[in-house]
Amino acid sequence: MKRSSLIIALLASLLLGGRAHAQFLPYIGNSGNPIIDAVNSTSPFNLFSQSITGGDLGTMGCLKFESYSSLLYNNSTSDTFTLILSYGGVNVYSGALKPPAVSAGLRGLLVTGSICNAGVTGTQATFVNVQIGGVSSFTSNGAASNGITAVNGATTATDSTATQTLTLSVTWSAASANDEIKTYEAKAWWTT
Repeated sequence: MKRSSLIIALLASLLLGGRAHAQFLPYIGNSGNPIIDAVNSTSPFNLFSQSITGGDLGTMGCLKFESYSSLLYNNSTSDTFTLILSYGGVNVYSGALKPPAVSAGLRGLLVTGSICNAGVTGTQATFVNVQIGGVSSFTSNGAASNGITAVNGATTATDSTATQTLTLSVTWSAASANDEIKTYEAKAWWTT
């Protein structure tokens, strides 16, 4: 290995907290068209689902994920949507959310997070961040008024030596064509 390559690898390892490897999993997404459309139903609907091969995370690895969606909330202020993130069938995040007001303007919806093994393969620390932009934030390049953010941290116990599924799903409290989440891209990757 060249000396410059060795220095770059060492710096990357130090900057990443000793984790110099990242494995990107296949992601869903296309050129600007929604790939998942959860509308007019009170049944659970998967926005994203990805199989994670057993053993990939080792004892200190982290599973990272991102989901980019638009949100239409234009039926009733009593409507809520519940986002559930599960890993290996265990819910690591479940939250009933709603913007502060109804509007025909699309809002941006971003879900990000990490599930990290905590020194062993059967215990994880989980962090989930849900951001809902203000009215028309999806269509007007970032108007952020009246947006909300929900952050959650938890510990879970899932055997990461076995193949597990990471799933983000949504359930609406009321069926209405005026309440809709369209996912445009979702991806997951792991680091060791």
